[in-house]
Amino acid sequence: MNKANARSLAIEAIIRSKRKTIFVETVVHSLQNRHKLPDSERRLLEELAFGTVRRKLTLSHIVSHFLKRKKIEPFVEAALLVGAYQLLFLSKIPPYAAINETVEAVKEKKPHTASLVNAILRRIHESIEEKDSDKPFSSLDLQKTILAPSGPTILKTPLLPPLSDRIRHLSVQFSVTEFLVEKFLSQFGEKQAQELLTTSITPPPLTIRTNTLKTNRSELKKSLIESAIKVYPSRHPSALSIRFSGDIAQLEQFKKGWFYVQDESAMFVVDALLVEAGMAVLDCCAAPGGKTVAIAESLEKKGFIVATDGNYKRVLQMKENFSRLGVKASLLCADATSLSNTLNTRFDRILLDAPCSNSGVLRRRIEARYRITQENLSSLTKLQDSLLDGVAPLLKSNGILLYATCSILKEENEERVGAFLSRHPEFSLGKMMTGLPRRDGTDGFFFAQLKRK
Repeated sequence: MNKANARSLAIEAIIRSKRKTIFVETVVHSLQNRHKLPDSERRLLEELAFGTVRRKLTLSHIVSHFLKRKKIEPFVEAALLVGAYQLLFLSKIPPYAAINETVEAVKEKKPHTASLVNAILRRIHESIEEKDSDKPFSSLDLQKTILAPSGPTILKTPLLPPLSDRIRHLSVQFSVTEFLVEKFLSQFGEKQAQELLTTSITPPPLTIRTNTLKTNRSELKKSLIESAIKVYPSRHPSALSIRFSGDIAQLEQFKKGWFYVQDESAMFVVDALLVEAGMAVLDCCAAPGGKTVAIAESLEKKGFIVATDGNYKRVLQMKENFSRLGVKASLLCADATSLSNTLNTRFDRILLDAPCSNSGVLRRRIEARYRITQENLSSLTKLQDSLLDGVAPLLKSNGILLYATCSILKEENEERVGAFLSRHPEFSLGKMMTGLPRRDGTDGFFFAQLKRK
């Protein structure tokens, strides 16, 4: 398979992922497996599809400057975005290859539009003055600058929104909704909001958690190094950061269940649950089950876990993961908002890893940056309240209900905890923590220990 086919698949992935219920990562992994792509092509497809979706607003803004038509076919629009992404962000791909190979991909499906795509991409290329610039940030004209992790792309003319229109400029520059920009600015201030937005366009680290049910971190590290995988130290005692660009599911260590992929932020959340051997633990909204595995490790094969999720397919996914990892847990497909009507058991610990806006993991949840709106946030906070009320009756006296999200917005975190405590005077607040995402560190997270008196 040549690079043109990888581009065709990237275009297909972008078109299919426009459906609200489908994520681009799911589409890409399906295409990779269906076409049996070698590692180099897998990486190219991921870079093109994920990168294009991550910077969609930035790319659309640039493309629209050169495209006079208001309406174009979805395939052509996706092709232009993929082509523009290569030209603006990928220095390793020569411009002539980015243009020619993208045009060839268009000729396979929509040959009558090839000349249009070719013309627009060439104009975009001609608008670029410098890529991966090392100029001091203070000297940059931000209307002519597109920020990128590898270094800014400098344009010949100012194509981005003016700085006087601050909200729109940041929205286009970092490819997030204007609503999210306003939220970040009001909650965190200008400097920290900029840092959070910059982190959101930075590729995340690859961190794995040692499955101590089967091995230990030293043995896992040694085995990975013997497999020629670069391994780096991490803060959490169970974590390792690795550099690996292939299909991680094909590693022998993965197949043996020696590790699972998990950011350190999730590890710190599980630690806050304070699980001890012999306890009864309920993990709500548990799929795909990474935190459940960590809980199982802490139980030391004593006590028991009930892991629930409202999506049957995700429960089956947990079952497969637990089988590989050697975890014993009772699985239940159920709506956690009414879980107290389903279960008679009372638990020492409950983990509620609630559905949220994903505002703390924008670099991982690629489409989340476009789904954070006032309407969606209002729906989520209502659901979070219902989930807390639904599981609270299942906690034993002196037990801990750990409310956790991967959001950094107060509406989903501190405000939900405050509202819960006002409705449930039988609970008190223990430790509460928000961790902000860092470019070279963990994802964003929040947790609050809610203790039944």
